[in-house]
Amino acid sequence: MSRRTDLMGKKEPFVVVFAEKELHSFYKAYAAGMESAEILVCHDGPGWINKGRAHLVLIDCGFRTRKGIALLKLIKKASPGTMVVIINEKSSEESVIEAFQAGARYYLRKPVSVSELRRISTNLLKLKGKSGEARSPFVDDEMPGSAPIGEVLTGMPANLIRAVHFIEENLGSPLDLETCAREGHLSKYQFCRSFKKHLGMTPMDFVNSLRVSRAQELLKRDDFNITQVAHYVGFRDHGTFVKAFKKRTGILPSEFKKSLRARTGA
Repeated sequence: MSRRTDLMGKKEPFVVVFAEKELHSFYKAYAAGMESAEILVCHDGPGWINKGRAHLVLIDCGFRTRKGIALLKLIKKASPGTMVVIINEKSSEESVIEAFQAGARYYLRKPVSVSELRRISTNLLKLKGKSGEARSPFVDDEMPGSAPIGEVLTGMPANLIRAVHFIEENLGSPLDLETCAREGHLSKYQFCRSFKKHLGMTPMDFVNSLRVSRAQELLKRDDFNITQVAHYVGFRDHGTFVKAFKKRTGILPSEFKKSLRARTGA
């Protein structure tokens, strides 16, 4: 499957993600190591449609279900052959039906892991290569994490895929470079070099990106305070958590939690 090239010689991305800014750390981890991917904010969607194309589009507008479906409709109208996956915080049966009627190829309710999302994307792109958007059957009958090694994160060595699975499954536990490298059957130096090459970030940056993304999910719940969330996702002290969270989202955890109350109360 070859990528199209525009008049300027720039290769168009296989995958484009539209997500709220505070969700970008998760999607950067998802896109890490991909040959061609682009991550934009949701409100950039209408402008992108006039000039952009992609094989697969992921839409995650958080709690703004209507905004996500509206963007889906615009994309399918402009480019019916583009496959679109909707990812949502909360969804009613009516919104799911409306999304599929508007042309969504897949609908995911959160939480969703990097590995699960990469597996679904890989399988959809395989169908795209075989049949365009001719609606070939797509049966996702594998539980998250059960996909065969080598198919979850396309183009990555099997030992790195094992390490990624290990990290995702043990985020709440202490994770250091030596432990992760051992899971990949590499020395710390070899592991860091290979990880950076294939995922575009260091192993510990990847760990912290996933921890922050999981923390964002937990901060939406009223039964978790910020300190509890920090410990639950693997940060051993409040200050380290706050620093990592702000680095990846641009805001403090308390500001994030406050913004959620404002949205859900609107």
